Amino acid sequence: MAERDRRHWAAYNDGQVGRAMRSLCADVIEMAGPGAGRVAIDLGCGAGIETAALLAAGWEVHAFDSAPGTRERVGAQVLRTMRNTNERSAAAAPPDLQAAGPGSERAGTGDEGQSFVADLARGGADAAGLVGERDGGGGQGEPLAGELVAAGVGDGSSAAGPAREPVAGGEGGEPLAVGGGGEALTAGGPLAVIEADLAALERLPAAALVYSGYSLQYLAPGDFARVWGLVRECLQPGGWLAVNLLGDRDEWAGTPGETFLSEDAVRALVAGLEVVRFDEEDGEGPSFGGRKHWHVFDVIARRPPR
Repeated sequence: MAERDRRHWAAYNDGQVGRAMRSLCADVIEMAGPGAGRVAIDLGCGAGIETAALLAAGWEVHAFDSAPGTRERVGAQVLRTMRNTNERSAAAAPPDLQAAGPGSERAGTGDEGQSFVADLARGGADAAGLVGERDGGGGQGEPLAGELVAAGVGDGSSAAGPAREPVAGGEGGEPLAVGGGGEALTAGGPLAVIEADLAALERLPAAALVYSGYSLQYLAPGDFARVWGLVRECLQPGGWLAVNLLGDRDEWAGTPGETFLSEDAVRALVAGLEVVRFDEEDGEGPSFGGRKHWHVFDVIARRPPR
């Protein structure tokens, strides 16, 4: 088994481009309803496929991952998702709107959305204090936050109101400007991307939805227990939790520095929550490194409303 370091995860995430959204994320998005500006967290966001889906569903998304290039990778995936959505909308539009030019109602934004700004160089407000000093080299422990905004030409305004201004502070280079050529792209909500080891997290923002796909098992047991505590603490009343956890019969069970759980242990983790789905997979299947025996618990749970 290859060493699962940051370079491994960068290669893995690059190989995920083009895959469908994971069904667990699709299901919890449907159960939770429109985001309507509520906060969602994607722990171990990887290639950004689920992050982009949450954003498109109207959630304000805080996405975390340790792999180098996460900020750029997630930004590119969000743009792909938005372009695909706009193309599907255009194909379904009446013929007279399909024939309309750039900036028309075909794109659903009027004439204001002629460019798209992905400002992933912003640090500070959204990410401040989330990540501790555990990470050292390469700046990977620094919070890197971003916000996706629909920007107009000239005055930075849109029909929905003024574009959001970047918050000063942080590092990471110049803002990435994408779009132009008459493209009218809009984001479903703001996005903060934090490139850091999950084990270095000190807190999480209050959230109405927490999703983690095949990520938390790569924490050492002590770190897993602490981060799980943060997950439970951040979940708001009525909030949703969707997570894949690896079981103790998985082929990788026993790997040093990773966490594998019995069914009883998983059920104890969600005690006090309303368990909406609890599925167990125990069998052979594909993986990034070839076929293996999987033992996975797919859990969707909800904190009871007040």
